[in-house]
Amino acid sequence: MLHRACAAAALLGLVCLPVGAEDLGKISFGFDGKDHEWSTITRQAGGKTIASARLTKTRLVNTMTIDAYEKQTDTRGAILDVQLMYAASPDYGQPTSVGIIFFTSGTRGPVWQGRNERVEVQSHDLSGNVGQIKASFSAEMCFAEKLHADPDEGRCRPISGTI
Repeated sequence: MLHRACAAAALLGLVCLPVGAEDLGKISFGFDGKDHEWSTITRQAGGKTIASARLTKTRLVNTMTIDAYEKQTDTRGAILDVQLMYAASPDYGQPTSVGIIFFTSGTRGPVWQGRNERVEVQSHDLSGNVGQIKASFSAEMCFAEKLHADPDEGRCRPISGTI
């Protein structure tokens, strides 16, 4: 499910602990020999509802960001971030670009950066303030000491899952 939220609220979602977090949906995935089922959430922060799955629209591009957390009560821990980018007049069934990042210890620690990312959208409904998307994804994830650092091409692992 997706809630529309402003980009500033999205940034808050990465650094605030949720108070009264509510489960929005799940991302199930296999990575490094382990199966995971993590949650997308909404929570209250600063008097606002913040969603970890959201659609941001601009004149040039629309971005669907889906952040799933290992623990609903700790948004500073491990995060799987899936971003689907679309042209300004999008067909939400066909992303024009995909990005996947696996934050192992919050946004400041080591990361696994995706390459050759693929997403297949099975269904979506983005009408109103709340939406839904069902999709499968896969990528090769390569380890990096921090976000935006060059990944270690010798430390890559496959990931696949469903939203």
